[in-house]
Amino acid sequence: MSDGMKKILVSVGTALLIVIAIVIMNVTTGGAVFRSGVRLGYVGNELPHSWTGKYTSIMGNFSKSITPKGDVLTIEITTNSGELNVEITNEDKEVIYSNAFTDTQTVEVPVTGKVKIKLSTDKHSGSFSFK
Repeated sequence: MSDGMKKILVSVGTALLIVIAIVIMNVTTGGAVFRSGVRLGYVGNELPHSWTGKYTSIMGNFSKSITPKGDVLTIEITTNSGELNVEITNEDKEVIYSNAFTDTQTVEVPVTGKVKIKLSTDKHSGSFSFK
């Protein structure tokens, strides 16, 4: 086998390992956040058991699946302006919680296992926390 062929095989093998690592990270962290919108000044954490974000403004639709620790999902929404629509579904795709937040609130929702959080807004300024 030529040196050129060995280099190609090493490159392909390295690329394959990177793809496998990305897939494993996605599976172990509960998957990526779905975004169909704009985030301005956004800083957040997307972990297997929680999802938080603080921002100047978000617009659009966002979703993430998490598995909260324990049997309660604590939702903390801070609203500086606008409205943030939150919908929580269980693994059977049944809506277990839905609310349009226009002010600052903390809510506790009983949960079992993995939940999917869906956020939608025309324009919201503030923060969210799902733990």
